Parts: sequence; C-alpha cells; structure tokens
Amino acid sequence: MNLEAIHPDYQVALSQLLAVFPGGFNGPETIEERRILINGALALNPVNENVTREDRFIPVEGAPDVRIRIYRPKKAAYALPQPAIFTIHGGGMVTGNIEADDANAAGLCEQSGALTIAIDYRLAPEHPFPAAINDCYAVANWIFENVAELDLDPTRIALHGGSAGGGLAIGLALMMRDRGNLRFCFLMAIYPMIDDRHITASSKAITNIGIWDRKASLESWAWYLGDAYGSDDISPYAAPTRATNLEGLPPTFIDVGTHDLFLDEDREFAERLKAAGIPVEFYISEGAYHAAELFVRDAAPSQLIWGRRFAALKRALD
Repeated sequence: MNLEAIHPDYQVALSQLLAVFPGGFNGPETIEERRILINGALALNPVNENVTREDRFIPVEGAPDVRIRIYRPKKAAYALPQPAIFTIHGGGMVTGNIEADDANAAGLCEQSGALTIAIDYRLAPEHPFPAAINDCYAVANWIFENVAELDLDPTRIALHGGSAGGGLAIGLALMMRDRGNLRFCFLMAIYPMIDDRHITASSKAITNIGIWDRKASLESWAWYLGDAYGSDDISPYAAPTRATNLEGLPPTFIDVGTHDLFLDEDREFAERLKAAGIPVEFYISEGAYHAAELFVRDAAPSQLIWGRRFAALKRALD
C-alpha cells in the first residue's frame, strides 16, 4: 500500500509520534507499557467543559461491577425525555479506558446534544472474551431499564463504538437480537475491529505504519480470544464477521480510512448488512490511517469525518 497517499496532515502527526516513540504503538514490548503509551497519548486531549460527568457502577452477573460515566450537555438540545448514546471505547480489546476516551465521549455528548454513557469494560489478556461483551450487555440492559430515572426516550437510544469498541457494538447488537431485547434505534461502528482471521488484502498490507497494524491487531486478537484463537470455533459476538445471519440489526453507519487495515473487512461487512436488508451508510476516508482523526482533530479531513458522523447521529436521534 502506498503510504505516500496518506493525507499530509496525518503524515505530520505520524512522523511526530514515531520521532518520540520509535516503532509507534508497536514499540512497547509489554502490554503494560503499551497501555501507558496509548492511554496517555489519548488522555492529552483538552478537557471538554461543555458537559457534566457522573460516574456510577453497574452490576454485572457473575463479575465485578463495571464503571460507567454519564455525560450530560450543559446546553440542552432536546426536550425531555431526551435521546441518548451508549458509546464503547476502542483499544484493541487490550487498552483504553474512560479517561483515555473522555474527549470522544464528551464530544459525542456536546455535538449531538444527547446524554452519553461510556463504559470502562474489562480488558484482555487479564479478562478474555466474553468479559468485555458481558459488561457491555449489562450496561445496555441497565440503560433501558432506567430510562425513567435518566429522562430518556427509549425509542431514541443509539449504540456507538470505535475500533475494538465498534466490534463490541456490533457484537452486542447481535447478542441482544438473539436474546430478543435489541432496542437500539441506530448503530454507529467506527472502523470496527470485527475479523480475527485477518485474511483480507488491507489487513496484510498495513504492517508497519506505527498506529494500529497487523502485528498489534493479531496480538490483540490472540489475547482476547485466548485458547480459541486460531480455531473456527469463534463466537460472532467476539468477531462479528463470523455471524451467518445479519438480519434484524438496526440501521448502521460504518466509516474507515483508505490506509486502515480494517478497510476490507469493514467494506465487506457493510455489503453483507445491505444484502440482509439493513439500511447502511458506509464511507471511506481518503488518506486516513486507523484513528487518524483522533490525532489531528482540527485537520480538514478530520472535520469532514466528524461532520459526517454527527450528521448521521442527528438524523437518527431527532
């Protein structure tokens, strides 16, 4: 893949990262060091003062309570009962937390005007599948069970996730559909991580970019799936491309960059959703590597990416 085709603004950000951290996010040798690097880099974003924050702990069957953070816009955009977004952070199933994703969750809340709930789900390798999806399932049910307390309109609650969080969001939608309690009105999966096999052309081409590429992704899948990794006995709730039936999912938005290793698996999944009769918006961001807009938020291509997402959320929640 021609890395020279990366947008100039994103090339600068990548060069700066590699100058400070040789090897980029692949440089650290241990998962602890990788978490410090990735979480620390994302947590450097300015604190959004246009929202309020409230942390709570939600019970999970057979597991410790999971922490959530509820964001409310200081400037109300909707009358009560209001719409909401349940957002799931990325990090390859092995990194990330509420603090690292605060700028994203707060931005979702401010720009959409909707109450937004973020989750601090358990991470692999300490907690392999199905720990994370079980945490997400518990919080999703809690949201719908508490719409009265939260002043929410249960018909206008969207599900959102980026990267690993996008994969978890799709897996959660599949799980809730199969259990008969899928009520999200909209699904936004941002460059979702959904195929453990990495057999597509793009997954083989992005091997040395320094942000999130083949080596890091394969390691993360191995940690997340544990002993099942490398087998055909993989749950679609873990790797949604394994699902044979995609009917009954909510209208879905997916976007991914031209220089993202998930490009082909996301494109193929969007096509399968359309074939299953699901309304789909699918966008390819030119010159963008994985999560590029998070590192250069104000660049022109990033503004286009953010604008498309917020417009789609507004259409879904209005």
